[in-house]
Amino acid sequence: MKALVILGVIVLALVLLSFVRLGALVEYGEHGLSVRVKTGPFKLTVYPRKPKKNETDTSKPPKKKQSAAQQKRSSALKCGPLAMVKKFLPLIAEAAGRFKRKIRINVFHLDFTAAASDPAKAAMAFGGANAVIGMLWPLIEQNFQVKERRLRTAVDFNATAPSVSIFAQATLTLGRAITLGLRLTIRFLKLFMEYRTETKQTEKQTSSTQKEAV
Repeated sequence: MKALVILGVIVLALVLLSFVRLGALVEYGEHGLSVRVKTGPFKLTVYPRKPKKNETDTSKPPKKKQSAAQQKRSSALKCGPLAMVKKFLPLIAEAAGRFKRKIRINVFHLDFTAAASDPAKAAMAFGGANAVIGMLWPLIEQNFQVKERRLRTAVDFNATAPSVSIFAQATLTLGRAITLGLRLTIRFLKLFMEYRTETKQTEKQTSSTQKEAV
């Protein structure tokens, strides 16, 4: 009898927990990607993870390495967003179909400034960014509850590298979050590995082309 009572309490607790709403905060900007999960007063930073004390490097990196890293980020930013959207669009569509109207997006802010060393390339990047937004945003609005949105695109002919800033806040019940994670994590990892492989190949080709030009 006691075992049945304990089992009933556990089942009831799991059912109640499945209705708890989880909040996700996603930010992306010049400082990189930040992902946090929130439930009630508790917050957990999923990414980036804090480095361990013995892994902390207090020495300042050389200026040349910083410059190379900045060039790599700029290069990835120029060709990354459109390719990433095309790669993950089928998975996004599947997730939207399974959780239609279940995920609530409280806030979604996007600011994109197109820029390049060549004004013509900057204009093309600006048009490409608007094409991506026009392709992706209707899918989001049709399948999710969006309370507040702000989508802004611009072009800066004086800058040499584009900039992207994203802030999104969404909520989902714990039960649906677990189901979503189990069904889509494997597919996401597979697509992400394919995307990274393609990106590395593109960077190698760009690097070899630049060396040949020099």
